[in-house]
Amino acid sequence: MTTRRRRILVIDDQEVFLRVISAALRSMKYAVTTVTDALDGIELLQREMFDLVIVDMIMPRIGGLLAIEVIRREHRDIPIVAASAYADKLSDLLNQADIDGILSKPINPRILKRTLNDIFLKKNGTNASRSKPPTVSPKGVGSARNYRPQRHSLGVTSPV
Repeated sequence: MTTRRRRILVIDDQEVFLRVISAALRSMKYAVTTVTDALDGIELLQREMFDLVIVDMIMPRIGGLLAIEVIRREHRDIPIVAASAYADKLSDLLNQADIDGILSKPINPRILKRTLNDIFLKKNGTNASRSKPPTVSPKGVGSARNYRPQRHSLGVTSPV
């Protein structure tokens, strides 16, 4: 019996980031679709089913927070992960967003894998309803209400 690969939509205006995260996600056996514009991503979600959406916070036309708000109106049960090189500077805004996780750019593949695993475990292990947002764990997964990034010796900010 073969299991269906989970489908992830990545919305980001930077082609280099899309190539890097796509390669990382495909190496983790996810099916990946990318778009470079939030409006295109919102439109695609109307036509196709995805198991998770990763959204950049700063994009032309409409930003990530507005994109998340629009996605949430129609797709309450799809986990959404915010991605930003400025996650530490945007923490107040991200605390208000209805998200399931935060990824700091540049992406650390181990943190990416752990974040997605934790989100999918939570979704599969509990009622998929999003009536109560999850709390933030030390692994950077949750609604980001208490998100505090840490600086690592390499100067890379990450949520762990």
